[in-house]
Amino acid sequence: TVSVTTLNMVYKRTVTFTVTPNAVPSSAVTVSLSTSIGGISGQTITLPAGSMTPVVVTVVCTNNAAASGAISLGAASSSDALFNGLMPTVTSISVTVLAVEITVSTGTVSSIYGRHFGFTVTPTVAPTSAVTITLSPPTGVVLINSNVITLPAGSSSPVTVPFYININSAASYTLLIPLASSSDSAFNL
Repeated sequence: TVSVTTLNMVYKRTVTFTVTPNAVPSSAVTVSLSTSIGGISGQTITLPAGSMTPVVVTVVCTNNAAASGAISLGAASSSDALFNGLMPTVTSISVTVLAVEITVSTGTVSSIYGRHFGFTVTPTVAPTSAVTITLSPPTGVVLINSNVITLPAGSSSPVTVPFYININSAASYTLLIPLASSSDSAFNL
């Protein structure tokens, strides 16, 4: 038996499922995996002889792009005739991969001298540890709280970045948003 029919995955994060025989095989049983999604490698599951212990299968996506597809499980192969050629209870696991991105709510903000404005920064999935983004605002743009945006661990809620303009003349400014830094490798982009 296979423990799942669907998997939701995130770039660089591992997910697991189990495969369990419903009887004790007299010799090892192998089941092959294949996938239609790039970045998830196929592998072979081996159920050991003399055991009904579940085998944990770990898969990871190395492609940072939203995708959907399936992991297919093939027929079992074994010198135990009871298992040889047997199809798993689940032959296709539906897979959805979420891209890891940090989105900014706006590309352009029109602001007036002295007035507070803001934009939001949002991760598409919750990071496992805090993500920091250090900004270097140009002269004239003042970030109110800090020059560091922190996306908290365990949350995919937007973080608001308030700012104001402290030069009383018409001008255009560009605020570059650099790469993120985190011990969550999925967000170390």
